[in-house]
Amino acid sequence: MRNTRKWVSLAVAVLLGAGLLTGCTGQVDVPGSPTPQVQETPEDAAPATQSDFPVEITDYHGNVVTVAKKPETIVSLAPAVTEVLYALGAGDRLTGVTSMDDYPPQAAEVDKVGDFEGPNVELVLQKDPDLVISGGYMHEEAMETLTGAGITVLPVEAESFENVYASIENIGKAVGASAAAAELIEGMELDVADVRDQVADLSPVRVFYMLSYGEEIWTGSEGTFIHDMIGYAGGVNIAAKADTPWTRYSMEALVEGNPQVIVCDVYVDAEAVKADPALQGVDAVVNDRVYTVSDTDIFTLGGPRLIQGLQELVGMLHPELRSCQPAE
Repeated sequence: MRNTRKWVSLAVAVLLGAGLLTGCTGQVDVPGSPTPQVQETPEDAAPATQSDFPVEITDYHGNVVTVAKKPETIVSLAPAVTEVLYALGAGDRLTGVTSMDDYPPQAAEVDKVGDFEGPNVELVLQKDPDLVISGGYMHEEAMETLTGAGITVLPVEAESFENVYASIENIGKAVGASAAAAELIEGMELDVADVRDQVADLSPVRVFYMLSYGEEIWTGSEGTFIHDMIGYAGGVNIAAKADTPWTRYSMEALVEGNPQVIVCDVYVDAEAVKADPALQGVDAVVNDRVYTVSDTDIFTLGGPRLIQGLQELVGMLHPELRSCQPAE
């Protein structure tokens, strides 16, 4: 299962373009509310009713999706979508998720209608959901089949922070939780602003985020939320100008970029990175600043927990803000 999640984690990142290891576990204290997990409708906002529908939503393709009525049964085909639905207080309407959806813990109890290889269209149809929310570019053929069967399908895409906000807004509108979505987005934006204020006067740090290492090195460049997070945390992404958002990166380019900090996904062997002869002159290795994230999902899933990843990243880039130990 661990190896499966390794390749799923990398593949999710690529397709979006999308146990813990010892590493940096400290987070910077950021003022404001913690990242929501399960959220109720704000007290000053009336719950959406059927009279608020139909609603029209422009998806990431530019197509207009019409949701005719408030959906009481929802199928999610992406872990990030599932997280958002629970954060908006709509998780109790989920009747199907993928086998990779395990956060929040309640999601693991929802019936499974597919895995990363793709949704089981037959199982989805058996659920007869009012709404299916899919993860962007993934599984478009299956989405066409469901649409052809009369199922309302809303594709969302979350590659950058702005995409994440737009996805949350669209999901909120589709499920009748626009007020909760606006509150969630505002909270994330405030947390990002707080982090940026903390690092505003600090020297920028050259950073490389390593999604995979070995035969191929993968990372996130400009246009991804990993790139955004590095910038928000006071870093400079040495891979910013790669050809594609989620991209293979050469060892030569990594050495030339000379990052001061290397951040490793949980499935990357940080000890192997530090021992690699090719990297012995790189500042991050010389100064023992190769870190392992505590949880890949808070860096690679486009949902509200990205704020937790951002807070953790600040501690890696700026130990003066929060003590953070290098990977053991």
